[in-house]
Amino acid sequence: MERSIVLTRLDEQGLAALATWFADGESQRRLGGMLPLQGWFARMRTSPGRYEWLALVRGRPVGLVSVEVYADKSASVALLIDPARRRQGYGTHIMRAVLARPEVARLARVEAGIEVDNLAGRRCAEAAGFVLLHPEPDGDGFLTLVYYPTGRGEDRE
Repeated sequence: MERSIVLTRLDEQGLAALATWFADGESQRRLGGMLPLQGWFARMRTSPGRYEWLALVRGRPVGLVSVEVYADKSASVALLIDPARRRQGYGTHIMRAVLARPEVARLARVEAGIEVDNLAGRRCAEAAGFVLLHPEPDGDGFLTLVYYPTGRGEDRE
């Protein structure tokens, strides 16, 4: 299978592809806060420090990654895979492509909040180089996994 990931800024055409992904219950459960998509997209386009990339393989959308960069040179990341392409390794390849982007590679720390029951999401993040910060979930039921683009980890708690 071709794993050459091309990241392109999310636009209206890409947003249409995402709409079909949210017909899937798992997508709604994990990232339903993005709905309605048009409102979310309008907010993201005008928010500084936000990057939304559509991941393409052979010109076809396979995933979406959203990165929010903070003033302290940290960021949070969220990933959505086309439901028809889950558990095929796309997530790990997309995450590695995102972590290599200059906008992300210069950061001190990138966090991913992953629900305790999302084993595929956790495996994906760990395969891309994220490490579990705490073994216990936070008050909202999320595990925090971190990635240190510079290879440092001195801010670990």
